[in-house]
Amino acid sequence: MLENIPGQVMIAVDPHKASWTAAAVDVSLRALATIRVPVGDDGYRKLRRFARQWTNAEWAVEGRHRPGCAADEPSEQ
Repeated sequence: MLENIPGQVMIAVDPHKASWTAAAVDVSLRALATIRVPVGDDGYRKLRRFARQWTNAEWAVEGRHRPGCAADEPSEQ
């Protein structure tokens, strides 16, 4: 959950079978940037690079713990 901390960002990820879509939002829920990447090692690395733009980012992944969710077991960096 975002608190009213200046510069705090949430990386919200919507995982699908073939792609992950992510949006970085600020405490006002204003979209700062979005990205769509393919599921897999390369896509995971792209998501990590995307998130590094913000030093105070937290992650939220939709359906994170449902069976078979591709985002449950990301590759090593």
